[in-house]
Amino acid sequence: DFGYVGDVGALPDSFGALVVNPGGYVTWNGPYIVRGSDPDDFRTDAWISPYGLADTMIRSTGSGSPLDKVFAASSSSLLNNTVNGRVVDADREPPGYLRRDSVMAELVYPDATRETLELTQEAISIETPWWFRVYTIHPKEGFHGTLGINVAFHVQRKDRGKIHTFFIDNYRGSNHNPLTVYVARVPFPTLPGWIHGDLHHHSDLTHDQVEYGAPLEAIAPMAKSTGLSFVGVTDHAYDLDDKEDDYFQNDPNLPKWNRLHASVERIENDENFFFIPGEEVSCRNHRGENVHLLLFNNHRFFAGSGDSAERWFKNRPEHSLTEILSNLEEKTLAFAAHPEDGFSFLHRIFLRRGKWASPDYAYSGLTGLQILNGSDDGGFRRGRQAWIRLLLQGRKSLIVAGNDAHGSFNRYRQLGLPFLYLEERRKHLFAQARTALYVDGKPDRRKIVRALAQGRCYITTGPAMSLKIHNEKGEKAVLGDTLAGNRFTLTITLASTEEFGPFRSCRIWGGNVGQKEERLLKRIDLAAESYRFTSTFAVEKPMSSAYIRGESTTRKNGRTFFCLTNPIWLEPSGK
Repeated sequence: DFGYVGDVGALPDSFGALVVNPGGYVTWNGPYIVRGSDPDDFRTDAWISPYGLADTMIRSTGSGSPLDKVFAASSSSLLNNTVNGRVVDADREPPGYLRRDSVMAELVYPDATRETLELTQEAISIETPWWFRVYTIHPKEGFHGTLGINVAFHVQRKDRGKIHTFFIDNYRGSNHNPLTVYVARVPFPTLPGWIHGDLHHHSDLTHDQVEYGAPLEAIAPMAKSTGLSFVGVTDHAYDLDDKEDDYFQNDPNLPKWNRLHASVERIENDENFFFIPGEEVSCRNHRGENVHLLLFNNHRFFAGSGDSAERWFKNRPEHSLTEILSNLEEKTLAFAAHPEDGFSFLHRIFLRRGKWASPDYAYSGLTGLQILNGSDDGGFRRGRQAWIRLLLQGRKSLIVAGNDAHGSFNRYRQLGLPFLYLEERRKHLFAQARTALYVDGKPDRRKIVRALAQGRCYITTGPAMSLKIHNEKGEKAVLGDTLAGNRFTLTITLASTEEFGPFRSCRIWGGNVGQKEERLLKRIDLAAESYRFTSTFAVEKPMSSAYIRGESTTRKNGRTFFCLTNPIWLEPSGK
């Protein structure tokens, strides 16, 4: 409904033109006024005096003095306007601009300039439930910083002729906003001999009524683009024992578990990228609740379907923590997955989800804790405290980081309980939290697993940090090592980049086994724009078994990034 002006393209010369076509206009679509019991009441004011109409002004004179209502500044402001339109062809697309089954990308730079790229050069036929393609996008030369990327998919289903256009995704309930990426001028902060990885990631082998992931063949190039050298594949045990084409049915032959191991070998040979095969097992804690355990480098499969929702209210897991940890293969590593994360009331009621507690951490065979699960939240801070308590008890427990990403390379999406809405956040993003490993020589999967078992690692959301300790004999220890001696010197090495900002602080913590709290051994506040820092100082000889670990932070645009090292253990060698 465009009204009289919109239909006719002119102002009415009288009120009558609003109810009767004044001159045979073919576009007149009145009447434009709904009349009451008196068909002429709209022509008069409250004093039964006729309204006057002149250009864009209506005048009432019945009160004895004129009352004017101006409904537009001028007739030209109503009639002479700019109309923005879009010319489309029979497929409702700009002529000659887009083809059917095309993919377009628009790059949006910080100065609001835009660049449009056509990513497809040929028609795409998608015949399988899982399909992907990786495109390499090159921003304009010399650019680094935050970049917006809007991707438009123009697709046509075979059974329907209509062209559908989707931006970013075709999920109902998602925001379809452009992706945001950071184009770095230099690689991710690191130190010589160190490589980075994400140790909690789900592939397309996680596929059920609630969750899903991305194919390993897509994960590998995405990982390389972010500077990762390895990824731990930790699909849910309750997905790995399903049939390939039916996630409600189990298959005792474990085709998905076998495909995981075959794919890891093939991609390692073809792409020179390392996946560490494993699983995320739902098992019973000491209270009988479902907790998650990450297993790496295991060939034996452990079932765990307690919180799978495959069978409602049948949520008791198959195995206890002790049953799994006491039956691990020699070189299998086991980490408590996000052990201190909280869960909703519905998760606790319907899925029997629980948290790790002191009796669970005490079980033999547990390598460490995945305390960083994508972000610095309450679960991370509680996990850090739980880890420190273990260290003070003399447990040489390790910490690692992952993101629990499900193909979430830029945006996290997941169905929320009770499976009626779509969650969308910038949390649990691939490679956001990392585990850095020190590997001797050229990396391979065997060396990566060995370095992880030795604790030669730190966790980070940005900055790099390394500790080395020498004793009076010149013997050296790095993260995860144990060193005996009477006199020790500690060397700290830090590295950051402009992406994560300069260092703000560095803390060296010491703990004596049997004590209740750690001691702050060294505090370094870096006020200058420090992106690299090295310092060496003497360490007091401990009176008993002890450890030293480090924490550092950087800051950029109001955000804080951090790094936590695993400890170096010290043993006094006598008087």
